[in-house]
Amino acid sequence: MSTTKPLLKNESGVDEVSFAGTDHIQTPTYSPEIKSYEDLFVLLKYGKALDDGAPITVPGHSWRSIRSEPKFKDFTSQIESLVRDHPIIYREPVELFRYRRPQRLVSYGLAGGSSRSFYKKLRNEEYDQAIEMLPEFFQPFLEAQMERLLEVKEYAIPERFDNTLRTATEGWHDKRANKGWPNYFASIAKDAQKSPDAGVVPPVPPVTRGSSQQDIDRAMGANQGMVNTCREVNAGHFGSIVYPYLHVYADYSVLKDGTRNDRKILESVRQEIRDREAESSFTDIGNGGISYYGVVLTLSGVSKAWDSGLSVRLERFVSELENVASSFDLPLLMSRTTWHGLYLTDYGVKTFSSLLNGNENYSQRGSGIGKEAKYGTTPFYGKALDLPISEAFTAIQNQGGSVHPISGLPDQPTSYDPTASSWEGRVGTDKEYRVDFGKARRLVHAQEAREVREGRRRGTSKPAKQYLRRSEHNDFS
Repeated sequence: MSTTKPLLKNESGVDEVSFAGTDHIQTPTYSPEIKSYEDLFVLLKYGKALDDGAPITVPGHSWRSIRSEPKFKDFTSQIESLVRDHPIIYREPVELFRYRRPQRLVSYGLAGGSSRSFYKKLRNEEYDQAIEMLPEFFQPFLEAQMERLLEVKEYAIPERFDNTLRTATEGWHDKRANKGWPNYFASIAKDAQKSPDAGVVPPVPPVTRGSSQQDIDRAMGANQGMVNTCREVNAGHFGSIVYPYLHVYADYSVLKDGTRNDRKILESVRQEIRDREAESSFTDIGNGGISYYGVVLTLSGVSKAWDSGLSVRLERFVSELENVASSFDLPLLMSRTTWHGLYLTDYGVKTFSSLLNGNENYSQRGSGIGKEAKYGTTPFYGKALDLPISEAFTAIQNQGGSVHPISGLPDQPTSYDPTASSWEGRVGTDKEYRVDFGKARRLVHAQEAREVREGRRRGTSKPAKQYLRRSEHNDFS
C-alpha cells in the first residue's frame, strides 16, 4: 500500500511515478490495453517485454468475465502473476457512451451474459425487457441507440425509436444514468480490490468545442462520484486499496479558435483536485481518506490535431494539464494513443496506452470485414507505422524475413512461407498472426519508451520527437 505522493523525481533526470500503489516506476512508460480474451493471451505470452511495474489497462465492467473465461482455466497462476507484477488500471470504453456502438454497448453491458436472450426479446418486440437486462447506468445510452441497433439487426423499428437525431450522449442527461452510476461504479471498484494494486478511471461525458460549463461540471461530478465510491469501498477493508484517477475526455476540437473549453478544462481540473485534496489526506488512505492518484487524458481524434494544424496548441494544452497535475504531485497519463502518445511524453505525459489492435476506439460490429482485414495491422519499430497485412508482409520480406529484434517479442510470424499462395499459408491463420505477431509487436512501444528515458538521461532535448523525426510517420517525419 502506497502512502506517498504518486509523482517523484530521481537524480538521473527521469521522473518516477507510483501507479495505483506500485512505487518508483520510471517514466515515460507504455501501458497496453486489454479489450478481449485474445488480448489477455497476448500479454500472458509476451508480457515480459513490458517494463517492470508498468500498468496494464483493462475494461473495468468486463475484466472479470474476460479473466474468468473457460479458456483460462489452466492459466490461473499466470494471470495472478501478471496482476501481481503490474498495477491494473480499470478504464471504461467511454466511446460506448458517446458514439453509436449499440452492439458493442450490449455485449459490454452484459459482460459475459447471454446476448442471445437479449436479441430474442428484441425479435419479440419486448423492447423494455431487453433494455432492462443491462445495468441501469447503461440503459439510457442503449435506448438512445435503439433505432440503429434495430436497423442493423433488420428488426421492426417502432415509432418510439424512430428518431435519427438522437445521439448516445443524451444518456448522460437521463435520470437512470444518475441513479445507476453508484452501483456501476461500486461494482468496478469492488472488483479492483481483488488486485494487489489497482486504479479506476470512470466513464465521463465528452467535452467538445460546443460543450457548456455545465457539461464540464458534469464530467467533474462523475469523477467526484468515483472518488466517493473508492472512499466507501476502501473504508470497508475488504481488499486492496483502490486508487481513483481523474478522467478528462475531450475532443480535439476544444483546441480550435472560438472556444475557451481547453482553458475551462484546465481550470475545472485544478479546482476539482483542490476540492478533493481538501477533503482527505494521503496519510490515512487505509481508512478511506483518499483523493486522486493521477490525471488521465483521453483526447478523441488526436491525429486530427496534426491534420488541422493544431499540434502546437495540443502541445501547450498537454503541458499545461501536466503542470496542473504535477502541482499536486500527480502524474498525467494519456489513453488510446500510439506514437502520438509517445510524442507527447516530451510535453509531460508519463504513461501512454493503446489498444493492442492500435485503434482509437472499440469499432462497430456488424459491418463485416474481408479476410485480409482480419489480420489487423502490425506496428513497425523505427518506421512508426501501422501496416495492413499486405504491406506488413512486404516489409518483412524486404527486411530478410524478420523485423527489428526486441527482447521478449517475436520478430517474424510463427508461420512464415513467402512462397505460399494464401495468407494462411504465408503467415498462418488470422488469429495466430494477431496473437503471435501483430498484437504482440504492439509492445514495441515499451522499448520506444525505454529509449526515450535513456535519451533524457543523456540530456537529449525532446527525445521522443528526435526518435519520431527519423521515422516514416506522416505527422512527425
